[in-house]
Amino acid sequence: MPPFPGRAAQVIIQRYLPAYDRAVHERRIAHVAEALDLIQSEWGSWNELPAAPQPGGAVRVEPPVFTTAVGEFLESAWREFLTVLDHAPALLDQCRPATSAWPQDAEVLDQLAVALLTTLQVREDLNSGVPLSRAEHRAQTRPAIETWLAHSQQFLRQARAASPRPRPTVALPQPPHRLTPGQARHR
Repeated sequence: MPPFPGRAAQVIIQRYLPAYDRAVHERRIAHVAEALDLIQSEWGSWNELPAAPQPGGAVRVEPPVFTTAVGEFLESAWREFLTVLDHAPALLDQCRPATSAWPQDAEVLDQLAVALLTTLQVREDLNSGVPLSRAEHRAQTRPAIETWLAHSQQFLRQARAASPRPRPTVALPQPPHRLTPGQARHR
């Protein structure tokens, strides 16, 4: 690092902050991917509930078992989805599908953003004490979670292709010009 504060700050801004921002970006992607993978694995488990044969060869899941399983899944999924709520908004903000190899993902990213807004409102309501029954909570969060599960791969490829936005550059003052001992006397 240069010994002068202005130059040291410039080195930090130009070299270290971009590396830090990229590391934060990568970590957010990892958190979101891990949360979505956990939700997806649980989704697969409750979708494989034992089915009961019906007259005429139809198959359906028994309602009490299904209702309980869906409720348990959504409770667990919500806890994991909170990680998505914490990290995905910043990642979505950095995605630029039009400049990526997959411009067709723009519509999907819009759907994911709407789903995030819905669940962010639910979290805000819960945090501020708005009473929500379990049924209301599930009805509001399930479509959003399903949307994120359905489009997680498109989101993750866009997030991985995105780069953190560069920080605004600041013109830092230059260190004062040092005068030699002889120059100071002749002024």
